[in-house]
Amino acid sequence: MMMDIVAAKAIENPLAFIGISVAAASLLVAISSLTLTWRLWRKTNRPILTAWIASAAAGEKAIALNIVLENSGNRPAKDIKLVAIKKHVLAALDHPNGAEIPGDARHCFFSDKQISVLANGKRITNAFGHLGGESGAWKSGGVIPLVIEYRGLENERYRARMNLILVDDNGFAQSSWGSAHDL
Repeated sequence: MMMDIVAAKAIENPLAFIGISVAAASLLVAISSLTLTWRLWRKTNRPILTAWIASAAAGEKAIALNIVLENSGNRPAKDIKLVAIKKHVLAALDHPNGAEIPGDARHCFFSDKQISVLANGKRITNAFGHLGGESGAWKSGGVIPLVIEYRGLENERYRARMNLILVDDNGFAQSSWGSAHDL
């Protein structure tokens, strides 16, 4: 009945119809804008986790490695797990035939261990084996596909996929000069 009255008024006065149309379009734009703003806010106000390999120490025969996990987002992350596929981890070893995954990597990927919380702007590390030529060492340049599974404070689920590249990080192309006091 109300629609009939509106339709009748619109026929009588075309400006009323135009006004109603403009109001309806404005309402649609406002709702779309609100929805888009909310979605973008959710995407930017969240934890963002990344992982990479860092050199811990170097000797004559090997370079000790750490895995580093950092939250560069602006919210804390919780219930963090690192997930890798065993065959990809084995393929990154220098001598993969018959070798076992180093204990540090096994604990990071294949145990029930998880990180309870990582505050925004913080990073944590764990030992991750070494580069070298003997059995049980990582192959320099080896790649391990990794998934980081975690939650936000309101239990939103996130997954980040990346590759861990097993290299000495003192130079992005595997070479660098020592510091000024080393020269």
